[in-house]
Amino acid sequence: MSERGQATVEYLGLIALVAALLVAGGIAVFAPALTERVVEGFRRALCAVTGAACDPGREPCVVASEEVRDRGEVTGLVIRVGRDHAVLRERRSDGSVLVTVIDGLDAGVEVAGGIGGTLRVGRRGLGAGGALRGALIAEGGGGRTWLARDDREADAIVAAIGSDGRLRWLTAPYRAVGGALGLREEPEATEVYLEGGLRARGAGELALPEVDAQLHAVFARAGGVRWNRRSDERTFYLARSGELAGALASALGDVAGGVQGEGRLALTIDRRGRPLRLTALGAYGRSDARDRGRRTELEATLDLRDPARAAAVRALLLGLATGGAARGAALHGLLALLRAEGRTDRRVYATAHDDTGLGGRLTALGALGADALRSTTGTRLLDAASRNPGGPWLRRDDCLAGR
Repeated sequence: MSERGQATVEYLGLIALVAALLVAGGIAVFAPALTERVVEGFRRALCAVTGAACDPGREPCVVASEEVRDRGEVTGLVIRVGRDHAVLRERRSDGSVLVTVIDGLDAGVEVAGGIGGTLRVGRRGLGAGGALRGALIAEGGGGRTWLARDDREADAIVAAIGSDGRLRWLTAPYRAVGGALGLREEPEATEVYLEGGLRARGAGELALPEVDAQLHAVFARAGGVRWNRRSDERTFYLARSGELAGALASALGDVAGGVQGEGRLALTIDRRGRPLRLTALGAYGRSDARDRGRRTELEATLDLRDPARAAAVRALLLGLATGGAARGAALHGLLALLRAEGRTDRRVYATAHDDTGLGGRLTALGALGADALRSTTGTRLLDAASRNPGGPWLRRDDCLAGR
């Protein structure tokens, strides 16, 4: 194996060791240093006069998105299986639209205790008794992304791939087979990806005449690869996420809400296996009783095309593999390098979520149930800013104007 190929293998192997640590500590290092509008304006004027390249790049932002996800799920005693099909539309500040179709399968074991039952009809749910459930689920799937010039072209793509609604989670396999056999013509996707992972889920429910309480927690780890057909770049990534939501209804009033967090570490290589960039993403959000909330994303991107910087990152990843005090020093060094030499983007979104479906579950010495659920999640950009290495935070007026 060549030295360049060996370096790529080491990158991909060692990136797993830093993902969890980077997610835990990464958000703290991206706190904004300068955010005042006056300082930003002065800085822009100074750059214009001196000709310094201190304004961040103008990659388009996602200004609004909508995801419609259909899920079918069956639980029998300790076995749980499910299927997902989703269509995600992301409108960007330059007017273009990303259309992503996601298909997934999952299966696992679920342990339940107590005696209770739930019934969902539309947006309303009814419960009786009390139960505790825990599940460990393996999941896998993939997706395709198309880049459309505008909303009209995006509508045409969605219609052509047959993902415009009605029972699409049932009919998706047949459409995929038809496309593979050449029986259906579909536009070629810009990007394709595969993903697999594990999800741990816990839930508790108590329904009595005086009180109705629910608590749900989900923690997931996943890894995957994306292939951009146009640039022939491949991105290997690791991600972890967590969500905690609860609701309490009683004679004293109703209280509900939830918090979510996500971390992602990704390495992008070119067609020859040379590292191009390292990206770290940290996101956190909250929601209220009406499933309305806010999500903040902090993303740092480090250019690895410079051989010296790529070697430094490789050395820090190797340091994380040694353990002990050296691991802490390597983590601190990697975070410092991301902050000092990486481009950082901050985005804040308003979020809205809605569930509707039909299903039920009975818990007594195990669980029996089936659900068909449609979830709609939307986001709207509220604020965006970027920071180049060594520079201040600058508002992305181009992104905010495209909302």
